[in-house]
Amino acid sequence: MYGMVIGVAQAFALIRTEDVTATEFAEPLHAWVSAMLGGMIPEMATAIDSGQHLTDVSSLGINQAAFRNFLATYDDQGVSSELFVPFQKLLDRSVEEGHAADGLSRLADLLTK
Repeated sequence: MYGMVIGVAQAFALIRTEDVTATEFAEPLHAWVSAMLGGMIPEMATAIDSGQHLTDVSSLGINQAAFRNFLATYDDQGVSSELFVPFQKLLDRSVEEGHAADGLSRLADLLTK
């Protein structure tokens, strides 16, 4: 749950660098987060329980490559990336361990000690 709060806080910090108010951005952000979570949570649960982390949409390899752009954008916009650097490290590890083709549900396995 804190991850969602961190993501929302990061989004608000980022849009402030472009003189967009949090109030203006709240509704589209809420709609996007709701849409993403609505379909993602049940699908992730099924994948985690079955151990089948298949995806045709958003693989760990794609996310690993793309996430660096988010970190660079935060830096360019003067927004700290300190909360997101650990996620890049987890994505890097997922690819290093051979899970590049897997979906984001694989992260639950990687987080289990």
